[in-house]
Amino acid sequence: MKTYFYIAIGLFLACSNPDQQESKDVSGADVTEETGAGEIETDEPPELWSESLYFITKCDTVPSELLRFSRKRQPLTTFQKLTYVYCSPSAESQITDTLKFNTEIVSHRSMLRSYEPGKTEKNGRTVAINTAKEQWYEVNVDGKIGYLPEKALAREKLGNRLLFGAKQGQYNYQIVQYSAENRNEPVDSLELNRNHGYEIEPLIYNGLALCQRVIRYRDFRQSCPGTSTTTFIAVDTAGVLNKLLSSFNGTESSSVVYFPLKFGNGKTLLVADGNVNEIFNYHTASLNTFDISVGFEIPINRLIVEVRIEYAEEIEGLSADEIEITRQDTIYHRWNGSQLTEVQLTAEN
Repeated sequence: MKTYFYIAIGLFLACSNPDQQESKDVSGADVTEETGAGEIETDEPPELWSESLYFITKCDTVPSELLRFSRKRQPLTTFQKLTYVYCSPSAESQITDTLKFNTEIVSHRSMLRSYEPGKTEKNGRTVAINTAKEQWYEVNVDGKIGYLPEKALAREKLGNRLLFGAKQGQYNYQIVQYSAENRNEPVDSLELNRNHGYEIEPLIYNGLALCQRVIRYRDFRQSCPGTSTTTFIAVDTAGVLNKLLSSFNGTESSSVVYFPLKFGNGKTLLVADGNVNEIFNYHTASLNTFDISVGFEIPINRLIVEVRIEYAEEIEGLSADEIEITRQDTIYHRWNGSQLTEVQLTAEN
């Protein structure tokens, strides 16, 4: 009977051990960590681990309620001339290392950090600071754990030595072409407008001659008025970037850029904003293309047409049947491989 009694006591003490805490991983799996004087039973490095209430690094202690963890292998590419590695997920913490532009590194854990609302003094008065969130990535640099902020990383790889990301120290985006001989050396860059959202990709079926390829960049507002801009960037064989034209979608005026797209059958069409996915107009049951006159002698693969439209009133909330156009201008542009020249539509061109 005593044997059973001692076994029961042992089980009770084991279950109520205050040094053993149970927490939830983001994936939903239970993770048990020893937080007492004994060995830490966790997949984190011994010098870097999180308990149920705090996330602890060598230089910082962050309340876990301000962090959301995700365990997923993510390849990262640095985008700034020099990218700082911090000893905790905070730009105010100690810098432990630096990485060159276009350095590839892998993170196995990311974290979304929230910052509590606060107040600051500005121009002699107290200003409230709203809750902010930042994405950070835990990385291993030469055997040392560190943290990279998402804003220092490339957002897109566009292939053929071309990266897209945020411009350092400014609220703008940037395309950067890097060298074939030295991947850490930029060759050319181009600044782009930053908005609520964006879409960027190499143009499908590019039909413009005398360039290696064309990048199509669209930025847009996610609130009323829902305006947007579409910009075309040509990339030549040397990696030089050339901003061609931009169309815009506004409430008082707008424009459309008809860009040459070459299809599998060899035919080239001037397609509205180079958007092959919206080439069919469901309202008019026709193609969103521009037809040039038979006698127009500029080759279609060197021609870009811009149509500018002004409305009688703000069109926000109006249907297609209710929109009244008061003015429409058509501008023709000839491409010579390095610049666009505005031309007049005549049979002798």
